[in-house]
Amino acid sequence: MDKRFLDKVVDQIVNETTIDHDEERFLPPFTPPHHSLFFVSSLSPFSPYPSFIIHCREVYGLNKEEIDYVWDKYILLIKYGFSMDKKFLNKVVDQIVRETTIDHVKKVVQFPMYTSSFSSNIQLTSFFPPFRYHCEDIYGLNEQEIEYVWEEYKKIINDNLKNNG
Repeated sequence: MDKRFLDKVVDQIVNETTIDHDEERFLPPFTPPHHSLFFVSSLSPFSPYPSFIIHCREVYGLNKEEIDYVWDKYILLIKYGFSMDKKFLNKVVDQIVRETTIDHVKKVVQFPMYTSSFSSNIQLTSFFPPFRYHCEDIYGLNEQEIEYVWEEYKKIINDNLKNNG
């Protein structure tokens, strides 16, 4: 999976999406003509719209795994990206990743918000409170910003654990 290409796909789809910030509604490029705007709150983080899947396959030639990746990023950007300073948040993600030590030889992970190490067999899935406190206390992030940072951090760390660096 070429994430640089997929990130460009996400950017393109976001750029083609009409956003009404006041009404918190949007019109994505993969909807039929003359369709009304969707409410941002109606976006499901779990499953891409069928029209999104078709759009990604026909326009970009993506497979299911790539479509899921693009959907997850698209959701984050539409829901949160327009009200946050992504440049700053991406720097926060990079910093927390740099503070996370993964020793593939000893098979342990040291997270910056813990004093003890964890087995490198760990798979980050659900959010854990110390991460939230770390983001609030160290970086002053709000709930939406923490969710964005968590999702980005989780992908990077899980990739690193899965691919042994």
